[in-house]
Amino acid sequence: RFMAGLDISSRTHADGLTATWNREIDEKLNLAHYWQQDDSFSLQINYKQGVLYFEITDKTGATYTFKERSSGLRYFLSYYIQAKALESTSRGRNAIVLMDEPDSFLSILGQRNLLSVFESLVRAESSGQSCQLVYTTHSPFLVNRNYPRRLRLVRKGDAEEGTQLVDQAMLRRYEPVRSALGIDCAQTLFMGATNVVVEGPTDQYILCELIRLLATPENINDLLDLNSVLMVSAESAPSVEKLLAASQWGDEPIPATVVLLDSDAGGNDAKARITGKARNCKKLIDDKFVLQIDSVLGTGGTGPQIVTTEDILPPELYGAAILRYVERWHPEVQAERKKQIDAAIAQPEFSAKGVVKGATDLLNKYVHESAKDYDKFGVLQEVVALLNESSEDAKQHLPALKTRLTTLCQELRRAVAASQQAARRMTGKQAIQRLIDDYFVIHQQSSSVFEIQLLLERIQKDTELLGVDGESLDASLKRLLGELKKVRGSGQQRFVGDIWQKWKLVIEAVRKNPLNTTVRITDGVPDIVDPAQVIAPSATPSIPPVSDEGKAAAPATELAVTAGVK
Repeated sequence: RFMAGLDISSRTHADGLTATWNREIDEKLNLAHYWQQDDSFSLQINYKQGVLYFEITDKTGATYTFKERSSGLRYFLSYYIQAKALESTSRGRNAIVLMDEPDSFLSILGQRNLLSVFESLVRAESSGQSCQLVYTTHSPFLVNRNYPRRLRLVRKGDAEEGTQLVDQAMLRRYEPVRSALGIDCAQTLFMGATNVVVEGPTDQYILCELIRLLATPENINDLLDLNSVLMVSAESAPSVEKLLAASQWGDEPIPATVVLLDSDAGGNDAKARITGKARNCKKLIDDKFVLQIDSVLGTGGTGPQIVTTEDILPPELYGAAILRYVERWHPEVQAERKKQIDAAIAQPEFSAKGVVKGATDLLNKYVHESAKDYDKFGVLQEVVALLNESSEDAKQHLPALKTRLTTLCQELRRAVAASQQAARRMTGKQAIQRLIDDYFVIHQQSSSVFEIQLLLERIQKDTELLGVDGESLDASLKRLLGELKKVRGSGQQRFVGDIWQKWKLVIEAVRKNPLNTTVRITDGVPDIVDPAQVIAPSATPSIPPVSDEGKAAAPATELAVTAGVK
C-alpha cells in the first residue's frame, strides 16, 4: 500500500516509523514463541520507494518475501494472524470457529506449533471462555494428548449409513503396530525428542490417564504436557537397558530421556545397569536422570509404602477398584468372599509393602485357585472408570491423588528440563567439533584471516545451542572476532608460520572442549594455560611473518587459551 496521507520527507523519518511498527509487531505477535522451528523468526515491515511491504527474517540472517518461503509457513502465518485478530475482535462476545483440515501443507512440527496457537485462542485469558474452536483433521499431531475428552470420532458408514459419530472411542494404542515391526526396533521407533521411559505398559497407562483426567488449561503447567513429552513403555524393568541402548546408535543425536523406575528389586537392578554401576554394564544415562518412585513420593514412614507406580493411588481407591474388578471378571466369587476381600483391603497390611504386593496376596488368597500375578491392567482400568464416574470413592481421595501426581510430575519436569539442556549441550558440542574438523581438512599449514572469521562466526551460531553453558565460549569468540577485524583492518590477509600455529592452537582448544575453554587476548607472546601443565611463555619476541601480499604483518597479539578454568 502507498503511504497516502503521511508527510514523509526523509528516509530517516520512514525508518523511524517502520522501526516502531516492527517493535509493536514483535511484541503483539511473539512469533518466536509459536514458530518453534526458528527462535529468530520474525515478520517485519519494510519501506521502499513509497511502498510498505512485509518481509520475513530467520536465524540465517537472510530476508525473504512471502513467495520465497514454503506454503506451510504461509498457511501457519495466515492462521496465526487471523487467530490474533479474532482474539482482539471477539473479546466478550460468543464466537465459534470452524476449520476443515487446517493441517494441510504443514509439517509435523508446524502442526504442533499450530496446536499451541489454537490453545492460545480458546484459553480463558484470551477469549474470556467465549470462543469455541471446532476443526476436522486426519493428523494425530493436531490432537492435544492432554485433553482426549475433547475428541469426537466420526467414521464413514457403509452404503446408506452415512457419516456416523462414534460415542465411546478408545484412544488408539500402537501395540499391534509395534508387534508387527518387531520389539527391538519398534520400541525405539516410538521414542520422541523428549521421553519419560517407564518400566511397563501399566505405568504408561496410569500416568497418562491420570494426567488426562486431571489436567485443565489452568493446571497443565503443574503436570506433564503430553504433547511435548512422550511416555514410553520398556515393557519390563529388564528391558529398560535394552531400550536405552537401542536409542543410542550411530551418529544420531541422543534424545532427552528421563527414566522412572519402581523401588523394588527389579527397579534397583535396572538402575544399576543403565547407570553403569553394575558389573560389566555400560553407562547409558546419568544417575540424575533416573528417578525411583519412593525417592519422589517418600517411603510412607510407618504407613503405606511407596514401591511401584501404582502406589501413587491412595490404597482405598485401589482397593475399591479391586472389588469392582472381582465383580466384573470373577462372578463365581461368593458374596461372603467379597466381604472378606473388602475387610482385608481396609487393613493396614494391605498397603504395608505397596498396593501391588497387597493385591497379589489378597487375590491369591481369595480369588485365584493357585498363586500367580494378577491382572494389573484390568484393575487400573477400574481405577480410571471410578475417576471418570466421579464416584464417592474417587471424590474422597481425589485431593491426595492430585497432590501425589503433581509432586511426581514436577520432579519429572525438573529432570526432563535438565536432560533437555544436556542434550542441547551435546548436540551443540558435536556441531562445533564437526565444523572445526571440516575446517582443518583444508587448512593444515595456513589460513586466510577471512576463513578463520567465517569459521568463528559459524561456531558462534551453534553456541546458542549450549544455552548458559556457552556464555564463556561466546565471550571468547567475540574477543577473537574483534581481534580478526583489527588484523584485517591492518591489511593482513593470511596467517602463516608462527602466527598460524598460535591461531591453530586456539581453534584446537575450542574443538577439544567447547564448554570449558576460555580465550583471552593480551599483548605479548602466546601462553596456553592448562590446569595439568603450565607452559611458560617464551622470552624471545616473535618476528612478524610476511603476508602473501609481501607486506609485513602487524605485531602478533597474544592468544591465551585457558582450558577448564573460567
